[in-house]
Amino acid sequence: MISLTPDYARLVIEKDRPFDDVTESIRTIFQICRVNELPAAIVVSEQNAFDWRSSLRVAIRFISTRWSAPEIKLGLVVFSADASIRQEVCKTATDSGFECKVFDQEADAIAWVAGGRAAG
Repeated sequence: MISLTPDYARLVIEKDRPFDDVTESIRTIFQICRVNELPAAIVVSEQNAFDWRSSLRVAIRFISTRWSAPEIKLGLVVFSADASIRQEVCKTATDSGFECKVFDQEADAIAWVAGGRAAG
């Protein structure tokens, strides 16, 4: 599910969402940010750590090979991934042109993308 605020777009990836749906959802949220000139996106995943790593890396790489990355902050929220898995996904996003950070709490991601402003 995708929702919008004045400061960012938010995507929730359900636990059992198929990988091709994840890629399309990530592409959609990036396009929404570009069209609406939003400075950030938050992707909240309910997937297990290994599915999260695989689906996000594939989606980000696929999208970045076909379109230019929008200039946005990308806050990733995952609840069950260790530091090495988080770093792998964040490195993929960074290598693709995103300013990226991984969080285990959505409130922390919102504070980061808001850049010190009150989140909307």
